[in-house]
Amino acid sequence: MKINRIKIFTVTFCLVLLISCEKWVDIKEPTNLIGVNVIFEDTNSVKTLMGDMYYQMSGGGGQHFSNIAYRSALICDELKFKPESTIPVGYNNIIESYYCSYSSSSIIFSFWNSWYNPVFQANVLLERLPAVNNANFPEAKKREYAGVAHTIRAWKHYDLARCYGDVPLIESTSVDLASAAGRTAQSAIFNFVIEDLKKASDELPTTKGAVQLINCKFQAQSSLARVYLQTEKWAEAEIAATSVINSGLYSIEPDLNKVFKRGSKEIIFAIGDSRATGNVYNGRANILNMLYSSSQISNLTSSNMNYIAGASVQFATLSDQLMNSFESSDKRAIDGNWVKKYSYNSYNFVIPYKYKVSLSTLDNNLAVSAPEDEVWIRLAEIYLIRAEARANQNKISEAAADLNVIRNRAGLANTTANDKATLLTAIENERWHELFLEGHRFFDLSRSGKLDAVISAIPFKAANWASYKKYWPIPETYLFQNPWLKQTAGY
Repeated sequence: MKINRIKIFTVTFCLVLLISCEKWVDIKEPTNLIGVNVIFEDTNSVKTLMGDMYYQMSGGGGQHFSNIAYRSALICDELKFKPESTIPVGYNNIIESYYCSYSSSSIIFSFWNSWYNPVFQANVLLERLPAVNNANFPEAKKREYAGVAHTIRAWKHYDLARCYGDVPLIESTSVDLASAAGRTAQSAIFNFVIEDLKKASDELPTTKGAVQLINCKFQAQSSLARVYLQTEKWAEAEIAATSVINSGLYSIEPDLNKVFKRGSKEIIFAIGDSRATGNVYNGRANILNMLYSSSQISNLTSSNMNYIAGASVQFATLSDQLMNSFESSDKRAIDGNWVKKYSYNSYNFVIPYKYKVSLSTLDNNLAVSAPEDEVWIRLAEIYLIRAEARANQNKISEAAADLNVIRNRAGLANTTANDKATLLTAIENERWHELFLEGHRFFDLSRSGKLDAVISAIPFKAANWASYKKYWPIPETYLFQNPWLKQTAGY
């Protein structure tokens, strides 16, 4: 087995395949496929693999989704380093890595590596499930698990294409194919993602299970709506979004401070925390690690301010651009709702506060009584997707109605936008205000062609910015291993 040829997959997963799961049978025969020597005896054997897939989806302990949200927010106009003027010269490499400038950066390495791990695992499922002929493995479950695999494979390729542009398309467990895969055009990747999500939508049941698992067709439909919006398939985006909204399984949570709590009916999919106490990384990162609770703000002294600033993401705050863009009556910008305001000496700053619980022992009681999961998709985004899709089809009143659902929840009056141009601008701003720090703004600006203008208007960030950085560099390690894989243009 050519394990040394497939560095894009983790040693952890290989160990799961070969030794850690008692219900997997290792057929020791020469092959160039990792996974053909695995037999699913019953649904429990699949659940073992899927458990690792979910773990890898969250970054294998590296908080994958949160990393996308935070790194992209640091690049654009959602987060800022504070105080920017005191970031030591010695920390330039950290700043550069957050701006995705170095292909040798450990951050860039972890991004690329964590994306392809669950893709491979999904391929194992899809290749092996059809051959299962076992009374302990109902056909309905085989279809559902195939739907899970198609969804995860689609999600990971979608993220890759958004962040890197043209990327390798990995749709089998073949070591030879994977180790020689070049870049596939971004448009082809998006088409592949759409087809996978269509399959998942057909395979997954229409009933709703625990939102911490992929188990419902409307999770796939929500993802389809996203990709259709990305590819400007407006009619299809509207249809997919409408199917989710009309399913009756989800509803807009009226209380802003309950939107991200476990049990919120607005959540369509979320990654849960395996600990009995504590909170997901997205939650504690929103408290910014240094600020586990308001009482700990006293620990911020002038003597350690340079360290905090130099740690980049450890002490980033909401940008002036974002905070100044909220309407005065917007409940989302009220202290204690989705933002938390602090003052140190003469220095005032604001941190995101959508997630309330940190991993601090000071918050353990709250973590037990009001746990929070890492929310990936929620209904508010689906309303905004449909609003944008409808506006682009000149369905002005219908688009405004969708937009107003989100505005009204935030305590705002109905939009005054009454034509396509003004409505699209209003929707773009609403996405910024509603979805900040959820991994959308950077990519929204990229697809609208406004990324250069927005970043160039922020002095500290403009100095580090170039247009080619809309796509991120591939880690040098993988370029050395695969001569058919070329570096992202500009790096």
